[in-house]
Amino acid sequence: DAGGPAPRVAFQRLYVDLAWQPLFSRVVQIEEVTLDGPEVDVERLRDGGVILPALRPPPESASPEPPPAEPAADAAPPWNVIVNTARLRDGRLVLLDRVPEPAQNVTLSLDGIELNGFHLRAQDENQAPGVGTIEARFGDGTVKLDTDLANRGDGFAVTATATLENLPLDRLQVHAPEIGWSDFRGRLDGKLQVHLEPEMLPLASGTVVLRDVQVDVPGESEPALAWRRFEVDVERVDLAKRAIAVKKVALDGAGVLVRPLDQPPLPLLPRAKSGTHDGPVDATVTPASPSAPQPQGEPEPAFRWSVAKVELSDCMAKVFLAPPPLEVQIPSLTVEGLSSEKGNRANVALEMRERDGGVKVAGALGIDPLFADVTIGLDALALEDFATAVGVDPAVLKHASLGADLKVALGDGPLRASGKLALADLDVAPPQGEDYGFAWKRFEIDVRDLQVPNVPPSPGAAGGPVKVDLARVALASPRIRLTRTPEGLILPAPQVTLGRDATTAPAGASAAPAAAATSAPAAATADDGTVREKAAVIATEAREAAREIEATSPVALTIGEVTIDDGEITVTDRTVQPFFKGRVTALELDVHDFQYPSNRFRDVRLTAKAPGGAPIVVDARQRGETLEVTADTKALPLPQLNPYVTGASGYSISSGTFTLASKVKLDPKGYRADSEIAFDDLDVAGAAGDALFTENFGVSLSLALALLRDVSGRIALDVPITGDRSGGARPDLAPIVAQAMSHALINALASPLKLLGALSLDGGRVAAFKPEPIGFVTGQAKIADDAWWRIEQLTGVLAASPALRVELTGEVGADDVRALQEAAVLADLQQEKGFFSGLKDLPSRGTRNAIRALLEARAKGEPAPALDADDQAKLEEWVAAKTIGDDQIRALASTRADRLREVLTHDYGFGADRLVVREPAATATGAAQVAVQLGARG
Repeated sequence: DAGGPAPRVAFQRLYVDLAWQPLFSRVVQIEEVTLDGPEVDVERLRDGGVILPALRPPPESASPEPPPAEPAADAAPPWNVIVNTARLRDGRLVLLDRVPEPAQNVTLSLDGIELNGFHLRAQDENQAPGVGTIEARFGDGTVKLDTDLANRGDGFAVTATATLENLPLDRLQVHAPEIGWSDFRGRLDGKLQVHLEPEMLPLASGTVVLRDVQVDVPGESEPALAWRRFEVDVERVDLAKRAIAVKKVALDGAGVLVRPLDQPPLPLLPRAKSGTHDGPVDATVTPASPSAPQPQGEPEPAFRWSVAKVELSDCMAKVFLAPPPLEVQIPSLTVEGLSSEKGNRANVALEMRERDGGVKVAGALGIDPLFADVTIGLDALALEDFATAVGVDPAVLKHASLGADLKVALGDGPLRASGKLALADLDVAPPQGEDYGFAWKRFEIDVRDLQVPNVPPSPGAAGGPVKVDLARVALASPRIRLTRTPEGLILPAPQVTLGRDATTAPAGASAAPAAAATSAPAAATADDGTVREKAAVIATEAREAAREIEATSPVALTIGEVTIDDGEITVTDRTVQPFFKGRVTALELDVHDFQYPSNRFRDVRLTAKAPGGAPIVVDARQRGETLEVTADTKALPLPQLNPYVTGASGYSISSGTFTLASKVKLDPKGYRADSEIAFDDLDVAGAAGDALFTENFGVSLSLALALLRDVSGRIALDVPITGDRSGGARPDLAPIVAQAMSHALINALASPLKLLGALSLDGGRVAAFKPEPIGFVTGQAKIADDAWWRIEQLTGVLAASPALRVELTGEVGADDVRALQEAAVLADLQQEKGFFSGLKDLPSRGTRNAIRALLEARAKGEPAPALDADDQAKLEEWVAAKTIGDDQIRALASTRADRLREVLTHDYGFGADRLVVREPAATATGAAQVAVQLGARG
């Protein structure tokens, strides 16, 4: 109970067998001593003090002890002690521990201790040594102590060997509750030897094995620390020489939980007590008060140590930043030749794995001075796991695989590195929508040589540029998706939540879900403000360090070859009406012998297909101080540019292509550009009517286009431009103006008349135009796959003709009615209650399954299995029983028209005032489609 018994000592039986005859020879020889059932009760107070049983003090009236007698001139020889057998059996230590709340009673059982053949002889050093063996049993474990004692004249020499076998360490945490563990389990094996000579510090050696260890802490569902085997083989501990030599340190099957944002980061460590400060440390320096002078003298030399070998195998660290935790496995780590000697270099071999990826490091490392000569290999390291672990929100990194094969040398001259880096299968995209995206198959850098001077920093060492010599930079199949808004480009702006509740997400990114919070106990959570302040300080220091490096060590970059293969860039521009959507495909880039900061190169070639499929070719060559560039594009479709043209100029392009051939030459004397521009099949129209065109240009639109075209229908212009580096560009205006005046108009934009084809006019206004309808999936409000090209055709017409409006009328046909009936039958088959209530007879399970499989396949648009005659007859019977009313027909037709209007509004950016949905018919007299009719805007 809380009061507990008073400290006491008790036992069941004490037996002593003393040999009397040796007493006459000044020898105490104990044949046997046996103590059965001893029990010692002690108490530990709240302040940590321990109350032990003690002898009762003598009465105060007792006479004082007589003074010690003076030793005789001829002192008698010392006594010898011989213990043949000493035993302790069934012992118990009972501790009343008041440190934890509430107080606990802890019992430690000692099954037995046995001492055999112990001799303590005070004889000359030439005599046989005293020996003894003590053996203690704790549960199923034993501790055996063998001792040898020898008289050296000026004292005893002691050699003690302790052998531990299967010693249980369970529940040791109850003796130190301040560490906060809820459970501890383990076994201890070992063999230790200590040798002590008179007036000398002891020497020690031996092996200790701590195995099957598990440490549990409150609030964690798994052990905070565990391992199968931890072994330390100590060759020698020499306190006199202040030297420690370890043969081997081996750890196998270890696992540890790490919460980097908590204080402390390891859950197995005791947490800060309530009221203690665990935030940023105040770095203000307080002037020290005068102190007493320090004693003079030579400082003690530091301990010299060496570890021949360190081995880790099958270990893992589970790191909790943001869920799910990051599981870092260490299959193996070997370090050989560790030492405190200056200039020591150890051999290291490390293998780490995270999911399917791995890291390998092998080579030599040194601490004093800092040295490294290692190879680093990365294999398919999944970067999205690390991004998730640190709480990047929103989760824009869907996938990225990092690989590397590098060699790094540090310590002899500048830091040097060479090898290959590869980032494969990158996929960056928002969690929802398609506002931006970055992806590629592989990005590879072949580093021929990287040199960073003065790393590690050395006072007085010469600086110099950072030299980066890259043999090749290659990017394969990049895919870039960009969206422009009036506020600018939408780009990923993730925040690192670090396992805490996310703050307000940036524009274009969604807020983090509540489930992203860490599973760590609330009491162990670090302050978000503190984390952000530390991150800001680190970022500021990094920027300052980068500026300092750039100022003292500029970068000298050379690249042998830069290649981009099969690139694609998709752009959506929401700053214009309707939205512009364009795609550059087949992007190829080759650059040779690039140099920075001189910005020189041998040659550059860029090829691509512009939006609409027009080929683009750009070639550049540098010869000494002369740069020559040629650029060509052929048959670039112009109507796609109407969102930019119409709003700015008041005209629209209905048809036409653009062709450019340009040559530019730049040298120290100046530059000259000669460009040939041609428009083919160009038709333009005034958005506000032909009168506006005539008012602005003095001629009618039809006359202007006729004057622009040559006999083949092409509009061709030559544009020469010359200049120098000081005076800027000086276009040769005379021929440009002459051609512009002779052809009447150089910026003619397009008319929709040819694009629309069969068009009827009434008084100069569009009266009627009936394009092909837009097909839908039978029985559904889903646009058919083969109908999207008609939508593209329709939107092209609308973009080219701002004066047009669209009327949409949904239709339903006989096939739709049949599909609705089959859908009703399928609904009955898919739910048991509906099946029994909707069907009057109950066919076999085989018939039901066959019909259900057929209908499900049809609903998904997949090939349907055939039915036999009986099953087909049953299906027809069920279908005939389903009645499709006018309301269902009208609802399907209206939904189809609404769906098409939604696509034209949200996906293509057309205003609602240009789209009208008409009331559908209530009968299935049409087809699975939406009829489209064009009319003039009012």
